[in-house]
Amino acid sequence: MRSCPPFQSDRFPTLRIAYEGSPQTARSARGSLKDALDRWGVPFNIHAEDLLMSVHEAVSNAWRHGSQQTPGRPIRMVAICVELPELNGRKAAHKITVAISDTGEGFDTSAPLRVEMLDGEGNEVHACGRFLMSKGCDSVEYCRQDGWFTCILEKTLPTFRAE
Repeated sequence: MRSCPPFQSDRFPTLRIAYEGSPQTARSARGSLKDALDRWGVPFNIHAEDLLMSVHEAVSNAWRHGSQQTPGRPIRMVAICVELPELNGRKAAHKITVAISDTGEGFDTSAPLRVEMLDGEGNEVHACGRFLMSKGCDSVEYCRQDGWFTCILEKTLPTFRAE
């Protein structure tokens, strides 16, 4: 697994939050990012909802694979918003990059993406989250550095309000 790229910016709006891992962390992270998108002037539309769903899943994975066995282990979220060039006098889009990090072992990121939500006996299959994140974002990458396992989500959000 590759090492993580630098993930900081003094030039662009940035959100940095550290959580104690718990089952409620995903909901908190989703709400914090939604509030940040509002502050940054990013219109809320179906594309933004896809990103928020992906962040919820990534933070749930961080808790499940990094904090569940050791409650209170830290989970970090960093989000950066970059306005992309204007088009005909309007902002074309906002590129949002979100990194979710935990100190757990992580999981097998090379395993095939699965679509099934239930196994043959009606039991929930947890591996479908990577599939959902891949559909909700433009890119999903994983890296490990200095004891932190990180999921990096990128999504370009158009400025129009889609239904």
